[in-house]
Amino acid sequence: MIPQEILNEFNKKYFKRNNQYYKLSELNIAFKYLKVYPLGGGFQTTIKLDDYFLNKWREGEYVFTDEMPVIMETGKFGFDCWNKEWIKGWHNPFERWNGWRVPWLTIEGIRQFNKMQDKFFKKKDNPPYFEILNEGMKNIKTKVIYNDPQGDEPYEIEPRIFNLGGWDQTPLYDVSLGLTWDMYDDEGEIA
Repeated sequence: MIPQEILNEFNKKYFKRNNQYYKLSELNIAFKYLKVYPLGGGFQTTIKLDDYFLNKWREGEYVFTDEMPVIMETGKFGFDCWNKEWIKGWHNPFERWNGWRVPWLTIEGIRQFNKMQDKFFKKKDNPPYFEILNEGMKNIKTKVIYNDPQGDEPYEIEPRIFNLGGWDQTPLYDVSLGLTWDMYDDEGEIA
């Protein structure tokens, strides 16, 4: 029988083990198993709710939670078609979209994105790009509009302020947008 003390934990959104977060998918009390899948993509995993599992949970190695930590790390982001050229940005190492990184860029990074698109694509190819509106206008918020001529209608991306070391209040924009971003290491290889 599964102890009552752990049953309330199954109401939470996420399961964490080995510094990896999983979304809770299915709990089967009769057969004593839990199904989870890794955030950002991957195969569903079945975990037996046996004494080993319960001991790991009691020791704090297995944790159930409703929140993931927001840890922003710097990275170099780009695409194969950019021939190992990249843009500096930030990402949360726990957050993925279908296994791909979810980069956040500053306005300068968004400008750099547009320059890279111009460098590697012709306008007739209709590559995705960003419009930056109202920049530098007093008392008017800068707007960033994402345009993907082969996708949905253009839409505005709202900035978020992250604590990037306790002092930095630079707005960052989520530019994942269904794009398959690569992250590069210091040698220029895909990380």
